[in-house]
Amino acid sequence: MSTLTDAPTIELSIIIKTLNEATHIQRTIAAVKEAARNFSHEIIVADSLSDDDTAALAKAAGARVIQLVRREDRSCGIGAQLGFQIARGTYVYLLDGDMECIPGFIDEAITCLKANDHLAGVAGDMSELGSGNYEFQLRKRLVEQFTSGEWHGEKDWLDGGGIYKRVALDELGYITDRNLHAYEEKDLGLRLRSKGWRMVRIPLSAVQHRGHAEATWALLRKRWVSKYVNGAGELIRACVGSPHFWRAVKLLKQYVVLALLMTATVLATAILPWTSWPFAACLLAWALAALAMCIRKRGVTEGLRALAYLAFWSAGLIRGLVMGSRTDPAAPIESRQL
Repeated sequence: MSTLTDAPTIELSIIIKTLNEATHIQRTIAAVKEAARNFSHEIIVADSLSDDDTAALAKAAGARVIQLVRREDRSCGIGAQLGFQIARGTYVYLLDGDMECIPGFIDEAITCLKANDHLAGVAGDMSELGSGNYEFQLRKRLVEQFTSGEWHGEKDWLDGGGIYKRVALDELGYITDRNLHAYEEKDLGLRLRSKGWRMVRIPLSAVQHRGHAEATWALLRKRWVSKYVNGAGELIRACVGSPHFWRAVKLLKQYVVLALLMTATVLATAILPWTSWPFAACLLAWALAALAMCIRKRGVTEGLRALAYLAFWSAGLIRGLVMGSRTDPAAPIESRQL
């Protein structure tokens, strides 16, 4: 929970997570200032020790800046929690440093939260502007596919930023899990649901997102080096023993199935000197997976690319399951205010 105050003193805390967002941060802050003008608010930039001028630019734009002191602490899950340590708002809005808030959403979201005692969070529609690589092409397609109706209504989690009630977050003890290199918003949603809280996505434009512009393979390499790809496995580890464990497994079922197949293939290869049928069975399973993906994607090239992409993230799931130790997600994060 927030460590610097016992009770909210303003209406809205806007927490902007950043890592090397000098290109976007001033535009992000200007947009959210305009969108939040009807509420007493604070803008907190939670910076993961950026290598560029993100922190200085954010401070010059009028934001409170809190920053990690150790590079090894960097993760997607640590950013929101870092900002939450000093947040004072009755409501908390989570944004990334490459997002721009659209006027009107904050007003409507807070109206919804005030009207429903059991509602913990509200999100809106996100426009995905980045499409220069396979990952963001997929994201853009998914957003466009679901914005027509299926995207809206009650949800188990809120991707792409959302506004939450402080009282709900305080009940959890922390907002996002610092141990997660991805899937932190899904983890937050699963924990809120397990406490009986509800979340909704409303049919109203909320943010524009300018994602990574790197080429596909360059971005995948970046995801591996930064441990972002570990997120699926880390989420499953975080949920072990919790009432929402199987929800997490269901959420990640494609990666789980492929990770099991990858593990089985390695084991089958290891016992080849004694028997070959397990290896043959694994090859058949891979062939069937490739065929199914090619049919689904309506083409061999697209199908094989999609399978390779899934295999990459499934390898990350395995790495996230077995790699590193967990830190208490509610423990204070070592940081400095600029």
